[in-house]
Amino acid sequence: MPYTWLKSGQKVAENDVFVAYNTLYNKVEVTEFYYKSESAFRAAATLHEVKHLNVLRSIKVDSKSRKIVTEQIQPFSCVLSTKDRVFNKHCAHALAHAVSFLHNECKIAHNNIVMDALFVTNNLNFVLGSFERSSRQGSFQKDADDFQRLLSTFSLTWRPIGDVLKDKTWHSEFLGGIEAFMHEFTVLKLREKEERVRSIARNAKILNTFFKERIAEKLILELKILKEKDESSGEGTRLYREMIAKVALELDMHRDTALNELFVILDPALRVFLLKNVAASRVPCLNDKAMECMLLGTRCKDSKIQALTIDFISRGYDKLSEKQKAAFIKSARLLRDRETLGAVCTILLRHADLGPQVSKETCRLIDSFLHVEEMCLEVLPLLKIYYKSFSYADICRKVIVVLFELVRHRDSQASAFEAIDLLVLHLKTNKKQIIDKEWRLSCIKALFSQRKGGRDPNIQLSLGNAPASESACESETEHKAPDAADDGWSNDW
Repeated sequence: MPYTWLKSGQKVAENDVFVAYNTLYNKVEVTEFYYKSESAFRAAATLHEVKHLNVLRSIKVDSKSRKIVTEQIQPFSCVLSTKDRVFNKHCAHALAHAVSFLHNECKIAHNNIVMDALFVTNNLNFVLGSFERSSRQGSFQKDADDFQRLLSTFSLTWRPIGDVLKDKTWHSEFLGGIEAFMHEFTVLKLREKEERVRSIARNAKILNTFFKERIAEKLILELKILKEKDESSGEGTRLYREMIAKVALELDMHRDTALNELFVILDPALRVFLLKNVAASRVPCLNDKAMECMLLGTRCKDSKIQALTIDFISRGYDKLSEKQKAAFIKSARLLRDRETLGAVCTILLRHADLGPQVSKETCRLIDSFLHVEEMCLEVLPLLKIYYKSFSYADICRKVIVVLFELVRHRDSQASAFEAIDLLVLHLKTNKKQIIDKEWRLSCIKALFSQRKGGRDPNIQLSLGNAPASESACESETEHKAPDAADDGWSNDW
């Protein structure tokens, strides 16, 4: 059958007459209707001749494959809520206009005014479709009766089409302007955009969930366009971007899609706004991509963003998953100043987590900075918690060797001796396991070469090239630090 040809599209509707898929046509989002019989297709093709705001817009009719391409839609049943009386009355008023236009201007009887014939477009316009039973002959009485029955599905009282059209209280100017808002928004001037966004914020309680989500997507798209155009200068533009972000977050409060999309946008002013205004309890809602982009703030050039990012994570750290905590610790290995590293270590000490991923990344963090004179005092307290997570080989080859070096410095003497005591006790406690372990030749050579020659020449005691070396916590494989050169930051950050 022709309607089975399309495999990649998302099916949005199907009945005994057609099957519909959302897909792309000439790089435009559309819905393709494939009809199962020739007679239904010919009747439905009438749609191509009707042009009305509340009638589904046909883009192409393909008689060979019995296909009609229309603007992209979602079934209205997915949007309808019996509680949204203002919204339902507005849609009933729009439907009355569409049916009246078919009868009076086109002389067409629809003959299929049921819930399955109603749709919502991507621009949030209510439309009538499913013309497969339409006719240019016969009376319009069936449409009138079907319309009144449909009102009960909307949880509205039965009323004739004419009465609904006359009653202006059934029409919402705000909802009527949503389609224009969605269609024209990107081409309006800044002041007009601001007015429309404020209108959305004032009337958000009228919108149902589907409308809120679609509008939030449109607002986030606007932010991305602004970023691409680099229109980031000027107080008015900054306030406008903040207003858009705030409204998008409020509209999409329960889905977190907007939150993730906003953190992916690398706009300094927007990032500051998010870090100051998003509740820290929502940090765990970030997906992997958004979390990665948010963590870029820990090492950006803007000290304000850096401090706000670490504070933001600190307030929600205990609610993060182990994977998210490990990602945060991994990003800290690229820090270059002691104060910021100290703030990170304070978080890790306050919320000590001995999970395997967190322990592994914390060991790498300690190893990255323990031999850096200006930074070692910040990570020494962590060593006292996570020393058991190091391999015995690393304790002997690297950690204790560096601690002996730190004993020479007055500032670190006390902490270094305390850490050495812990490590020696740990080694003694596990003496039998260590002796019985078959050590690799490279580990033994490295151990004795360090004892012979004193400090490893690769170990650096200055901040110039920090972090200098990576831990060999895993005895079989070496790991690499995150690549700071390819972190997605713009040059301004």
